[in-house]
Amino acid sequence: MRGSQDVADEVLDQILERVGGEPFAILGNSWGGMLARYVAHERRAQTLGLATVAGVFVARPTERIVPSRTVLREDPRVVEILGGALQQYREDAVVESTEDAYAFLQHVLPGLDGADQRALDDLSQNYALDREPEDARPDPFLQPTLHITGMQDQIVGYSDAWDRIPHYPRASFVALDGAGHNILFERLNVCSTMITDWLARIRELPKPSSLGNRAAEPA
Repeated sequence: MRGSQDVADEVLDQILERVGGEPFAILGNSWGGMLARYVAHERRAQTLGLATVAGVFVARPTERIVPSRTVLREDPRVVEILGGALQQYREDAVVESTEDAYAFLQHVLPGLDGADQRALDDLSQNYALDREPEDARPDPFLQPTLHITGMQDQIVGYSDAWDRIPHYPRASFVALDGAGHNILFERLNVCSTMITDWLARIRELPKPSSLGNRAAEPA
């Protein structure tokens, strides 16, 4: 894999291998949000809905509009819980809590420890897609969409996602206060509510059986 474009194409191939011509919805977090946008646009006729959570909308970090690093609340109890992982947790934490600390240990730290750093370094050299999905396929994306962003997310920000509002006429755009790049931990209840709402909007679409001909159309 030479970069994000190769990974995005492989993700698309894996999805099609598993679902064939069946309709699907896709959700991506952070870098995965950029890949999800690519898949949804490449297989638009087959995609029931698209969601991103703290998703990357501008690949190059130097070109992103992001807020200054902000910590709204520190919690001294996380020091004992996290131990040697404290610094890694605090790189992104905006609102510290014991619940977030335990979630970080369970869901984030294993990925950080197990990551292939050489592969990540190679990927960072070719982080952008060949073209942004909304530019490559500029017709408005008409399926139910959700973009959740954090007001204090100093990694990807929120305004770059909001620049794409005209492209998504059926989107809920949410910028949550008290949320950084760990938005799924820091604002779990709100994120869960918004994702549940997104899924409900998808279920209101025609049944998949009536989409069969559309699903088989080329993207």
